Amino acid sequence: MLKKMGPVMITAKEFEAKALAYYERCKDEKEPMTITGLAIGLGFCSRQSIYDYGKRPDYKEVVGRATMMVEHGYELQVARGRGDGGIIFILKNMGWSDKQEIQHSEKVTDSGENGW
Repeated sequence: MLKKMGPVMITAKEFEAKALAYYERCKDEKEPMTITGLAIGLGFCSRQSIYDYGKRPDYKEVVGRATMMVEHGYELQVARGRGDGGIIFILKNMGWSDKQEIQHSEKVTDSGENGW
């Protein structure tokens, strides 16, 4: 038996079907997908419910695909030149970064000349 997680409990299969229905509706209406919209489409009362389901092994893959669909929509907006501050903020909160990190290492050996 499934343990109730908040006000709504759905199976992984239902989660996937509702997420795909939300995706199709957004595509048909030319509306961007959002995490909050996805949560509403799933029948949840908070977006945190999506992440709570994602912690369960039997939901991890389906939740990952659903949230990636949302992230993909934001990524497309940036690729199309609509990367305003709001979209960039959302992507940063999804783990994206706009900084380059360069790792540099140098091996120093002691020749004994300096008494170290």
